[in-house]
Amino acid sequence: MPSANIYWKKDGERIIQGDDFGLEDNEPLYEDQAIAANRPTVRLSSQTSRVYVDCFTPDKAGIYECVAETPYKRITHKTIVKPSNSISENVDTQCLMTKKNARMEPARIYLFTTYRIEMANATVQLLCRAEGNPKPTITWFDRERNPIGPNTLGYKQLRNGDLVLQSWNLSPSFHFFLCEAENRFGVDTVESKVYLTA
Repeated sequence: MPSANIYWKKDGERIIQGDDFGLEDNEPLYEDQAIAANRPTVRLSSQTSRVYVDCFTPDKAGIYECVAETPYKRITHKTIVKPSNSISENVDTQCLMTKKNARMEPARIYLFTTYRIEMANATVQLLCRAEGNPKPTITWFDRERNPIGPNTLGYKQLRNGDLVLQSWNLSPSFHFFLCEAENRFGVDTVESKVYLTA
């Protein structure tokens, strides 16, 4: 079963988060290629998806919908977002002016893998997608907080921020990774856990 593509919609229109690299970076295609090679996989995982609504104004009210879909199934959850009476117009105006003048948006991770259970020797793609202005830099770290660089054997970081693990270089057990997104206005960090079974 392919992994789900997860995204958000507002009033039926898709919300673009982060850089739009196209569909090829929205799905774990590296894993699909491994499955096509007839390698055994488990593919049991949990992802977290967030949508950020900054400087809330009445025009941002509406129906927000989280969508998770595969070629075989689509699951959605909708929530109605509306202004409360306690929101001050002065606060909204000040927030909008600050963002407009400074063009500052802190680095924020909006989609990531929380845990993954997989067979040893399988390819694993850990999601970590971030947004912000300027564009955040994404760095992955191992359990000892050592950065995983482009020359680290058995790992490949994709341009969308995801980390691909060639788990043949990892023993069957528990593995812990940190994904950090950073720009000059902020840092956001999430944890991803991988359980490899024999």
